[in-house]
Amino acid sequence: MQTTSPETQTGKPRKSDKYIPWYFVAFFVALFIWDGIFVYTATSTHTGVVENNTYNRGLKYNEIVAAADTQAALDWTSNITFSQKGILSFSLEN
Repeated sequence: MQTTSPETQTGKPRKSDKYIPWYFVAFFVALFIWDGIFVYTATSTHTGVVENNTYNRGLKYNEIVAAADTQAALDWTSNITFSQKGILSFSLEN
């Protein structure tokens, strides 16, 4: 059984075949634009830095833990409340 295609019937390629290379170009242009959007978003939004000087703070870790233990030994408690009347109150107790 012999199959026929539009190419073999007329001996010329179809008119739509001339656009096939442009489909590849359009795909990569769209990909480039999409990647550009991601690069712009990544460079113009939050930098990801949670704390500055993390290395120096890490070196002082034991001092920070000792200060936190001293603070906990004082047994202070704090309470912040906001009432229905719009009053904000803060209490610090020993």
